[in-house]
Amino acid sequence: MAVFLLKRVLSAIVTLFFVVTVTFFLMHAVPGGPFATNEKLGRNIVKAMEVKYGLDKPLIQQYGIYLRNLVKGDLGLSIASKEGKTVNYIIGQKFPVSARLGIISIIMALILGLFMGCYAALRHERFVDRFIMFISTLGIAVPGFIMGMLLLLLFGVALRWLNFIGLNTPADYILPTIALAFYPACFIARLIRSSLLDVLGQDYIRTARAKGIHAYMILFKHAMRNAILPVVTYMGPLIAYILVGSFVIERIFSIPGLGLFFIQSITSRDYPLIMGTTIFLAVLIIFMNLVVDIVYVFIDPRIKLK
Repeated sequence: MAVFLLKRVLSAIVTLFFVVTVTFFLMHAVPGGPFATNEKLGRNIVKAMEVKYGLDKPLIQQYGIYLRNLVKGDLGLSIASKEGKTVNYIIGQKFPVSARLGIISIIMALILGLFMGCYAALRHERFVDRFIMFISTLGIAVPGFIMGMLLLLLFGVALRWLNFIGLNTPADYILPTIALAFYPACFIARLIRSSLLDVLGQDYIRTARAKGIHAYMILFKHAMRNAILPVVTYMGPLIAYILVGSFVIERIFSIPGLGLFFIQSITSRDYPLIMGTTIFLAVLIIFMNLVVDIVYVFIDPRIKLK
């Protein structure tokens, strides 16, 4: 286990280095800059601002300075922030908002997806199976922002049942949670259904049926442990993405989470905030993939970490 963890840590460092390098140079390769769109700023003010944020130096020198600060845990000062907030502070303040919404969405997606997939597998080739697969295909085909807009227009504007701005009350979580959870729930349903149909055709499942074991006992005690591995694989990067927050969903429902600030950082060309949120997401994805590999061993002891 120790050797495996050491290898993964070294691999994570290399991966982060490439993420940082590619993001940094691609970001600066786009024409324009943080102060190009503000016509009110004079040339002298722009030069002073570039000196303040180190943008007057050669690009390779800026890259070296950023790497040195990154090693110290300093993600820099947000250019677009009028209060002069650091990127570390913004992530620390806004990530919990996205995380709360994300955790609720993950739980909903997992419960709904597993229920739909298991029920469809047990009712294979029946009407219920076809109906669930139709809903799942529809949920995968429809983008999340379309689902969010439909929910907003129906329950927020037309029926006026729910608020669709911010997260001030528990009821405010309903619409953005459904919008975030619907796609992964449908994807999980299809994954677990196809995996279960394969497992339910194995010899040891036929033996269990021949012994007269109840179908639900076969499903949860014998089949689910092997069938759930593809779902575990999918949950790793999914959790990372949802915890950071769906950028478009947060924009639609005006949720002051990390995703909303990431979009604003792109439109305002806030280089430090773009780099900080990208690195934060990359770290989460790498960490969750490591957790998935470890969880594999507990689900299926035949898998060994080497």
